[in-house]
Amino acid sequence: MKTITIEFDQFREQLDQTLSEIDHGDVIVTRQGKPWFIVQSVSEDWDAESMALARSPEFWEMIRQQRREPTIPWDEAMRELGLD
Repeated sequence: MKTITIEFDQFREQLDQTLSEIDHGDVIVTRQGKPWFIVQSVSEDWDAESMALARSPEFWEMIRQQRREPTIPWDEAMRELGLD
């Protein structure tokens, strides 16, 4: 996959051509030289729920909290689950 970077004015002028490139990778549209938005194609395996979670601050805060929790050794977890 390749990534194309294009200024917004060019993106508007060459919309059809640029969109035809999306099947080959992402298009990063810039405004005054700084990234503004990304255009991606939707594939068959696209998962709306995963995309929503990836962008959710609440989800990532939950992940950070879970990572701060103490862990237990694998054999202890297996014993607790009765799988030893």
